[in-house]
Amino acid sequence: MHGGIERRTSRVFAADGRSVMLAFDHGLWGDRSGGMADPEKTLREGVAAGVDAVLTSVGNALRFGAAIDRGGLVLSLDRVEGDPRAAVDEALGLGADMVKAMCFPGSKDEERSLADTARIVAECHARQLPVLLEAVPVDFDAVDQHTTENVAAAARIGAELGADVLKTHFTGDAFSDVLDGLAVPLVVLGGPTRVDDRGVLADVEAAMRAGAAGVAIGRNLWDHPTPAKMIAAVGVLVHGGGTRDEALRELG
Repeated sequence: MHGGIERRTSRVFAADGRSVMLAFDHGLWGDRSGGMADPEKTLREGVAAGVDAVLTSVGNALRFGAAIDRGGLVLSLDRVEGDPRAAVDEALGLGADMVKAMCFPGSKDEERSLADTARIVAECHARQLPVLLEAVPVDFDAVDQHTTENVAAAARIGAELGADVLKTHFTGDAFSDVLDGLAVPLVVLGGPTRVDDRGVLADVEAAMRAGAAGVAIGRNLWDHPTPAKMIAAVGVLVHGGGTRDEALRELG
């Protein structure tokens, strides 16, 4: 059966089942750097450069919705706790194709985090609205905990909670272990800003070859000196099945 969840998810992914998402919700934590300084300009340029979807905040969707109309819209509910009904209503009212939530397996607040996630998933699914779940072991700062084993466990927990799409860290050579048995598409997050374009593209290439469904990259796209060229380079890997060397030519 092809219902609302499948239909909306298809707006976030291209016809090949893969997606280049521009992660642009960092302003929720007060980020005003780089492309965050002029959100409308960044969003327009990102969509024009060919991203399949934009992952952003309610505020950006309210003010700059016209800039996003040509791509899928994923709204961040990262700041939502407790009863999610009003937030889900707002997301639907803004035309969101998907919402993003976060959970932190292994953290000291694990039980609350997972309970909040379960409420959001249940409420969204009752409205046929898909959920992209960012499942991160412990928290973003606990980098020593972001091992393949822990990331795989977090992803499995996210899948069991009912996520329609997962988002998590790329873990290197053993990344295929994270994907084993998930039966849920997974996109790789971009992480902190890196000056090494080859390294970023090498990770995207390896993630795609391991079976990832795409990427959801923020700073390494919108904080890049030439965001449109970097988006095109990532697209070579995600949609074109190219190599990092082929992708690097887009930056030339």
